[in-house]
Amino acid sequence: MGSAPNAAASAHTSHPAKQGMVQTLSVFIDTLVICSCSAFMVLCADIVKNTELKGLGLIQGVMQEHLGSFGLLFISVAIVLFAFTSIIGNHFYAEANFKFISTSKRGLFVFRLLAMLMVFVGAQLSLSLAWDLADVFMGFMASVNIVAILLLGNIAVRVLKDYQKQRKEGKNPVFKASDVGINNTEFWK
Repeated sequence: MGSAPNAAASAHTSHPAKQGMVQTLSVFIDTLVICSCSAFMVLCADIVKNTELKGLGLIQGVMQEHLGSFGLLFISVAIVLFAFTSIIGNHFYAEANFKFISTSKRGLFVFRLLAMLMVFVGAQLSLSLAWDLADVFMGFMASVNIVAILLLGNIAVRVLKDYQKQRKEGKNPVFKASDVGINNTEFWK
C-alpha cells in the first residue's frame, strides 16, 4: 500500500538500494511468513468447523484452541499493541507530511483534533464498515503509489544497477544522486 516506505525513507544508509532490500525482506516476513502462519493455524483448528466466528474473534478462538488461555491472552495483547503502534506510527507519518506542506500551527492543531476524532469515530463503527472503509482508502493509497512506482521505476532501476556495479567492484556501495542522473535533490549529493 505504500506505508512501509515512510519508515524506510528515514533510515540512515550509505545507499538507498540497501534499504530497499531490507524493506523487501520485511514485506516477505509480514505477508508470507506471519500471514501464512495465521492462515495455517486457522486451517488446522477444529473451531472453524463449528463456529460462525470471523476476523479477530476467529483468530482469538483458534489461538485459544491451540495454546489455551495463554493463546487468547497473547493474541489480545498483540492486537492491542499492533493497533496502538499503528495509530501512533500513522499519525506521525501524517503529521510529518502535514508539516512538509504547511507550517501553520493553527492548521496543525486542527489536524490533530481531526485525527483524534477519526480514531474515536473508527472505534465506534461496526467491524464490517470499518474494514470496508479501510479497504476503500487502501485502494486509493495503492492507486496513488502505483502511479508513483510507474513514474519513478526507471530511477529505481538505475539506483539498483549503481548498487550492483559498486558491489561487483568490491566496494561498500555509496550513493551519489548525480551518478544516476538525479540532479535536483537536497540529499545524496
